[in-house]
Amino acid sequence: MKRLFLICSFYSLALFLSLSFFFTIYYILNVNAVAGVAVSGFILLVVGILVADDNFVQDIQE
Repeated sequence: MKRLFLICSFYSLALFLSLSFFFTIYYILNVNAVAGVAVSGFILLVVGILVADDNFVQDIQE
């Protein structure tokens, strides 16, 4: 149960960070929207890979 909560919290954190980063890029720096979506997707993918790695989750639990 603790691991499930940890994984869900990491996914929600990754989603929040990628969305906030996208809106920062899009509105403040006024860059192309495709680049913002690509960078946001990359951040979400990297955090998802880190969460899916069993050693990464075990290191946090210890």
